[in-house]
Amino acid sequence: MPAYEEDARNAAEGFREENGLGIAPIADIVALIEQTQDVDVAVFGVDDSNEHGLTMIDPARGATIVAVASSTRPMRWRSTLAHELGHLIFKDHDNGKPGVLSAGSVVEKRAQSFARHVLIPLPGVQHFLERHNERLETRAFSDLVQRFQVSPAVAAIQLRALGAINAPQHTEWSAIYTPTLAARFGWADQYRSLQAESRHRRAPQQLLARVIEGYVAGLVSLETVASVRGIAPTDLAAEFDEAGIKPTARDDGADKDDLLAGADPGVDLSWLDDA
Repeated sequence: MPAYEEDARNAAEGFREENGLGIAPIADIVALIEQTQDVDVAVFGVDDSNEHGLTMIDPARGATIVAVASSTRPMRWRSTLAHELGHLIFKDHDNGKPGVLSAGSVVEKRAQSFARHVLIPLPGVQHFLERHNERLETRAFSDLVQRFQVSPAVAAIQLRALGAINAPQHTEWSAIYTPTLAARFGWADQYRSLQAESRHRRAPQQLLARVIEGYVAGLVSLETVASVRGIAPTDLAAEFDEAGIKPTARDDGADKDDLLAGADPGVDLSWLDDA
């Protein structure tokens, strides 16, 4: 086993233990990254056929944002996010120049392995296998993919690592597409729901919360909040009205910088959208 693979597995298992995840599947990977790493995560509707992700750091403000492209392939999208989480865990952006890292570098391979182990931990796969004492068939493999919401290729690697399948079966199952399993074994509706999530634009939660705080304080316009959120001001107004959110009378003594700490209330993320 390469050293980076062992490091990745240990880090992923440590992350799960530290955050009380056990061996269960991760439901909302975006929220998990934001809440455990104190960073913003943004999902942008950009024209990116490779569905890239990247982590950006503003050294002046000490702010970090993870940005990923929206996708119609939810399993790959989740792996991209988990990959960026791996870079954060290993503090790769504090060392060297991650912007020029090659896909085959040890650092990138380690982040890729971390993503696999954090999304579908080997103890979780072992627990799954114990419930399938009989020969592992394609239906059970589909259940594993569905349960942990990873690609068949990623699931097959973990099964092979545990000796549950042989090399030819690993090759065969790695070539299966997730939509094929979903359609064949009755979870196409769930897969479409996962697609809806992965292709939906998602504003950075911490940034958005600060901007909304500024709106409530009377310091930021509804249009600015809508710009950050990526929706029409009329839609946001209706949402705020239903939630009972409205600006209060402005206190001239309020410190705008404190309310919007680290955030530009006039930020416009629309340039990252498809034209």
